[in-house]
Amino acid sequence: MRIPFFISALLLTSCIHFPSYRPLVSAGATGRIVFRDAAVFTATSTELLEHTDVWVEDGLITGIEPTDPSKPATLVIDGRGKTLMPGLVDAHVHTTMNSLPPWYPSIPNPGHNLEAFLYAGITTVNDLGGSPDEIRGLRKEIAEGTRLGPRIYFAGQIITHRDGYPISMVREAYGALAYAAIGDKLATQIASPQEGALAVRKRFAAGATMIKVVIADIPRGAPRLSGEELDAIVRQAHQLGLQVIAHIDTSEDALMAARHEVDALAHGVETTVLTPEQAAELKASGIVMVPTLVNYERFCQIAQKRYRPLALTVESEPSEVLAQFAPSFVDSAKLPKGFYAWGDELEANVKVRSDNVRTAWEAGVPLVAGADAMGSVGTFAGDLHHELEMWVAAGIPPAEALLAATSKSARFITPRPSFGTIEVGKSADLLLIDGDPLKDISVTQKILTVMARGQLVERLK
Repeated sequence: MRIPFFISALLLTSCIHFPSYRPLVSAGATGRIVFRDAAVFTATSTELLEHTDVWVEDGLITGIEPTDPSKPATLVIDGRGKTLMPGLVDAHVHTTMNSLPPWYPSIPNPGHNLEAFLYAGITTVNDLGGSPDEIRGLRKEIAEGTRLGPRIYFAGQIITHRDGYPISMVREAYGALAYAAIGDKLATQIASPQEGALAVRKRFAAGATMIKVVIADIPRGAPRLSGEELDAIVRQAHQLGLQVIAHIDTSEDALMAARHEVDALAHGVETTVLTPEQAAELKASGIVMVPTLVNYERFCQIAQKRYRPLALTVESEPSEVLAQFAPSFVDSAKLPKGFYAWGDELEANVKVRSDNVRTAWEAGVPLVAGADAMGSVGTFAGDLHHELEMWVAAGIPPAEALLAATSKSARFITPRPSFGTIEVGKSADLLLIDGDPLKDISVTQKILTVMARGQLVERLK
């Protein structure tokens, strides 16, 4: 059994809970399969192809044709009145963590997390913080067919300044013993440009496909990377062909990232206004934004005692887990004052966050979709669907939101993706939903069929 990187901290601080996770998926059929007479969102445009057959064989998409009922197949999946789209791509997850609150510590269950992603129609994930050894092991099991799960890309441990976030969070919320036990298993702490460059080289050697750094100070006043340290990290990463993504919080954080040639923003501008002028500067830099509106919405829902999980979450997470977000537990929580202050900032800027995403989009800042699933309290695998709803509510067209969660996320994660679109020769990662998401983005949650790399995924209810 793998031991997650922060188990020692939990053992030192409080009793451990063991939720009852049930199987969510099983391996289904393979072979020559056709999705017949569907409306197809290929993610190569903003339009639907009506009355279309999509053929799958040997794990690949082999044909996209006008509907022809006469052609035989091993299995015919009826697409009439339904939409076939690429499997979703979540650009910000934490596969080896969990979404439980500090008052209910438990050992993360990566196998459950991976099944939950597939259950929610997410067939590729980008892990932005976790143990490379553990993630590589999971990827190997998926490749060998001994475990079901999405395609995984990963960044490895987060690089932060000494005693910066997320180490600051662990020390403040869990205490000195947890802080001492975790060390660099959660994040690599650096205190010089040279240490930053060395941390990048270690990530590269471990197989990381991206480098994650922290610019934000959470709680306020926590140490943060200097410009010189950030420059050294970015320079080394780019020399090795790796992108750098920065955890940010404010518009000043975002501008610092852009001015130091960081490639992407993990989270949007959450606690300050992003002005059109600032958005224009971000656009000119070429930086990509992964807004993760939903995880901050979940924080606020919990704090305001109005937490309402998606139906997908209710179906896939144990009832005892979701019960922890009841008002009585929230009332009894005792967290450090610094985190309450940061939470107050989040609650005060709910509309600002939404407006900031629209401002960034209107300025032409590239947006890709991520939820911070399993990395933020109360944010679970299926919450990427709610992220898309929040984008549309902010004024972004549904088709653009879908592109951000398919082809654009795919190209962000890797320059030549084999997934993320419905095209002949691409991996058969497919999602059949009941309805038209261009008219109602919420129907992405009405999942009928999931296919991962040409294999149907049986969703267990």
